[in-house]
Amino acid sequence: MPFEIFDHESAKRLVVDYPVITIQANGVVRLNKAAANSLKSPDRVLMLWDRQNNRVGISAAPEGDRRSYKVAYDNGIAKLAPKAFLTHIGFISETSVRVSAELVKNMLEGDIPAENIQNSAVSAPRTRKKKPDP
Repeated sequence: MPFEIFDHESAKRLVVDYPVITIQANGVVRLNKAAANSLKSPDRVLMLWDRQNNRVGISAAPEGDRRSYKVAYDNGIAKLAPKAFLTHIGFISETSVRVSAELVKNMLEGDIPAENIQNSAVSAPRTRKKKPDP
């Protein structure tokens, strides 16, 4: 089979037109353009947690709210670092976790997979550790 040349100039980047929250292993949270726009691109946000359903909420924060996190923007993509929040909810992952989100009463909401929450109230699939070969 003959080789073909890959033309990176013509390759289009995947553009997602619905809200997505990405939680990176290093504790950085990114909101794609659709997610940031749905919140009207706030300067600061509040992080909320529904422990029973492993559901994260992000809402625009009122000015001066000391519980809020500062948001930085790069080409419309929002970035924040709520590391204390992620520790509080028991977030664990060695890779980035993408969560589809929806706007409900001015709050962006998304379900975090149970396997990414330590001591989750929602059942995570059980896995057995393989015994080492003797």
